[in-house]
Amino acid sequence: RALCLSLSGVDCEADAERWEALARGWFPGVRVRCCNDAVAALAAGTGGDLRGAALVAGTGTVALGFAEPREGTGGSGDGEAAAGSPAAPFDFGGREWRSARAAGWGGVFLDGGSGFDLGQRALASAARALDGRHPERRGERLVAAVLEAVGARDAEGLLAWAYDPAGGGGAGAWAPIAALAPVVDQLAAEGDEAALDIMGTAGAELYTSLHSVIRRLGLGADGRAFPVVLAGGLMRKGRPLGTAVARHLAEACPLAEAVFPDAEPAQGAALLARQLLRISDED
Repeated sequence: RALCLSLSGVDCEADAERWEALARGWFPGVRVRCCNDAVAALAAGTGGDLRGAALVAGTGTVALGFAEPREGTGGSGDGEAAAGSPAAPFDFGGREWRSARAAGWGGVFLDGGSGFDLGQRALASAARALDGRHPERRGERLVAAVLEAVGARDAEGLLAWAYDPAGGGGAGAWAPIAALAPVVDQLAAEGDEAALDIMGTAGAELYTSLHSVIRRLGLGADGRAFPVVLAGGLMRKGRPLGTAVARHLAEACPLAEAVFPDAEPAQGAALLARQLLRISDED
C-alpha cells in the first residue's frame, strides 16, 4: 500500500518529512510521500507524468515544474545559470527529476495573481473610486460589488470592515480578502474595465512565475512540447484569468501546451501513490 500526501504549505523537505512521519504513525507499513499540492495538480493534468509545469491559483498561488535530469542543461545537469534559484534534485517513485518553483511565499509577500492579491487590488480600486481618483467614474460597478460582498453600505462601512477582524475583515486577513476574488472574476467576465485591469495585472504576474520555472528547468529547450497544468479555483477554462495566462503562454512559449485538468488533484495524488508502488496503468 502507498499514500501520497499532496498539501498546500509543504514548502521544503523538512515540512514533507514532518508530515511523512505523522502519516507513518497513522498508517503503519504504508509507503508514504508528502509533497506540495501543485505536484498532485500537475499529475492530475498529465495522467501521472511529472515532466512539465503547473500553476495553482486560488487563495494563494504557486508555480512549479519538473524536468528530466539533463533536459535543457546542455549536459551539465545543473540547470540554467540565470536569475532565480537553480533547479533542485527531486526523487519520486525511484525516478530522478530536477525541480523548480516560483511564488507560493504567502500573502505577506503579495503572491501576485493569487486570490489574496486580487482581493487587495479590488479594495484598492474601490478606494480610488470612492475618493474620485478613478477617471470618468470608472470603478463604480466594482465599488458596488465590493460593498455588497462585505456587507457595507458606504466608504465608512468598507473601512470599518477592512480593519475590524470581528466583522470578518481585518488588515492582513487572508481568507476574507481572497473571498473578493470571485467578485473581480465575474465583473471582468462582464467586461468591467476596472476588473479587467486587475485581471490583466494578475495574469501577467502568474505568467512571470510560470516562465521562471520553465526557464530554469529548460523545458522545451530540446524542441519537445511540454504540458503546463493550470489549476485552482481561479484557473478555470474560459474565465478571464485562465484565458489570460493561457494567452501569455501561447505567445511566449509555443511548445507549452496549456491543460485545464478535468481530474481533481486527489486523483493526481492517487496516480502518484501508484508510482510509489511502481504499478503501471496496465497492471
